[in-house]
Amino acid sequence: MEKDYLSELPPALASISNRLPAIGLVAVNWTQVEIQTQRLMAQLLHLEGAFSVATTAHVGDRTAIELILSVARLYTLPTSALEAIQSFAAAHNICRGNRNLIIHGTHLNSEPGVDESRMCIQKISARGRLKVLFLEVTLETIFNVAKECSALAGYCNEIVNLLHTYDGKTEPQNLLQPFPSLSDLMTILPQLSPEEILQPRTFESGWTTSVHGSKF
Repeated sequence: MEKDYLSELPPALASISNRLPAIGLVAVNWTQVEIQTQRLMAQLLHLEGAFSVATTAHVGDRTAIELILSVARLYTLPTSALEAIQSFAAAHNICRGNRNLIIHGTHLNSEPGVDESRMCIQKISARGRLKVLFLEVTLETIFNVAKECSALAGYCNEIVNLLHTYDGKTEPQNLLQPFPSLSDLMTILPQLSPEEILQPRTFESGWTTSVHGSKF
């Protein structure tokens, strides 16, 4: 099955086939974060059943976190519960950015003859000014993001359970510690110049490009 699967990959994916399981794990685990985030919204809004799904299913990630923080601050929650929600929100924002970089970025290898062991993610932004970044990444880093997504989903589930059993009077017995601080990959990954990982390529038209994706 694995041989058939790899043989069907387009060249752009075949060249990074060693990374695909890690990238896929990030995508799957982030879905669990989204599901738990929806449950937390529903819990704070006192929604159940079909009303819960209809209200939360299509709320974007950023809006969901803003809604959660806004509503949570309206209640007289135990300090530990509010701090847990704030901790989740902070981790969610960083984890979401890391997930987006890995899922939406273009994964590249060095061109033959440059440094074939180097891996990077091409990040493009065109909001007002075109900006292209090449961020060096390792397989371990991608798997770590997947683990962080999984841990964050579990943490949110614990918050939901805590709120579900809270009677509005006494301090919850099972206090949650703040979620560990996460690192923003955009600020810690080494940035590469195109010359460090890509090799300029001349086309029949006479144009020369160093954008790896041009051959896909």
